[in-house]
Amino acid sequence: MTKIMTHDEFEARMQLELAIPFWTLKRAQLHFTEEEFQEMKLQLTQDIQKYAEDYVDPSEN
Repeated sequence: MTKIMTHDEFEARMQLELAIPFWTLKRAQLHFTEEEFQEMKLQLTQDIQKYAEDYVDPSEN
C-alpha cells in the first residue's frame, strides 16, 4: 500500500531531508505519495546543484 502524506507532512519532511528549514511548498495539492515526494526531492536537489554551479563563485567559500 502506498503511503499518503499531507501537505504539512510533505513540507516538513522536505525541510528535514534537504536541511532547508524555511522551504515551503507552493502547491494547492493536499495529499502526496512517496513517489511524488521522491520525484520532487530529486528535482529540487538538481535545481539547487545547478544554481550553485551557475551562480556561486567557489572562491567565495
